[in-house]
Amino acid sequence: MENVFIARQPIFRKNLSLHGYELLFRSGITETAQVNDGDSATSEVIMSTFTVFGLQDLVGDSTAFINLTRRFLVESGPLPLPSDRTVIEILEDVSVDDELLAAVQRLKKQGYTLALDDYNYSRETEPLLELVDIVKLEMPVLLGDGAEDLIKKFRSYDLTVLAEKIEDRPQLEHCRSLGCDLYQGFFLSRPDISSDTTLSTERLAIIELLSKIHDPDAEIPELEAVISRDLSLSYKLLRYINSAYYQRSFEIRSVRQAIMMLGMKELKRWASIVSLCNATDKPEELVKLLLVRAKMAELLANDLSPELADACFMAGLFSGLDALLDRPMEEILTRLPLAEDIKKALIEGVGPTGEILNNVLAYEVADPSGLHLPKLTAEEVRQHYLSALQWQQSQNQMI
Repeated sequence: MENVFIARQPIFRKNLSLHGYELLFRSGITETAQVNDGDSATSEVIMSTFTVFGLQDLVGDSTAFINLTRRFLVESGPLPLPSDRTVIEILEDVSVDDELLAAVQRLKKQGYTLALDDYNYSRETEPLLELVDIVKLEMPVLLGDGAEDLIKKFRSYDLTVLAEKIEDRPQLEHCRSLGCDLYQGFFLSRPDISSDTTLSTERLAIIELLSKIHDPDAEIPELEAVISRDLSLSYKLLRYINSAYYQRSFEIRSVRQAIMMLGMKELKRWASIVSLCNATDKPEELVKLLLVRAKMAELLANDLSPELADACFMAGLFSGLDALLDRPMEEILTRLPLAEDIKKALIEGVGPTGEILNNVLAYEVADPSGLHLPKLTAEEVRQHYLSALQWQQSQNQMI
């Protein structure tokens, strides 16, 4: 259990509201992202979910999607998973026979939602279609000529169709046009850049605020003026500084007082987070993802190079600016007075800050081959991820 890595990937409904998370897991640090012992890793992810992590910490009030191997399905006893919040995914390489069908029927009677992962239709696996609730289809299948007919067939079984491994917005729109119900992949963190895309007034305002907040020469009166011009921002700042998080015995009543009490470092963090949250046309899950990145990067830096902690936090937070604003990262950064090490981390992924950010990005997709943290154990890295998830949830309540 000490060597298991756990991450999560969101699953969305048609309107891009959150439906749940698939728990991604790898057993140990290897040279490849594949799990050699699927049954062992399955056991570890379930045990660590409920002992080391806790389902609430990993997915909040949402639904967890978890892969189970044939052996685990057939041989295990009652699962320590809440049936009303768990989708059990049956892997694509399972052998379908009476023993497996009996195991699936047992889980269905226990109230679990069942899904077929990376499904390719065949006569052998057809009996499963009568028992499961969701079928997951990868992009190569959905881009194929027979995708529409295949989806019609699944509709005849009254199945929910989940499109997975969606890499960008054009693929997302293709899956929507096919009538898929749920969507999963890396498209959320990819910008949607087209030749006629320009920065809207709202997005320009976000960049202008970030530019002023991160200007090393900005004085407190200037920051006070910028924040005070936005009534919503002023309200949020006063609500934040007076929240239970700070446990003050007196109330802060002015923007200037709040700035003085927070200090420049915390003000930059708070204003940056709130600014990103104001990109209202994007799913809030993208901002949650960036908050987790930022905090995990900071926590890793605290262990490895404490002097880089603040830069790593900002690099993690701004690593999705291109996806939030739908503009190339290079273009956005020309407007922001960020330190050169942060810019290099964001554009080229190089330098000490870039190396830490790269490790966070590798962990995010459960890719141990991309982790290069010789000074830290797998358990320590995993704990930093959990702490980042918990911190992100606390921030949602205060911004």
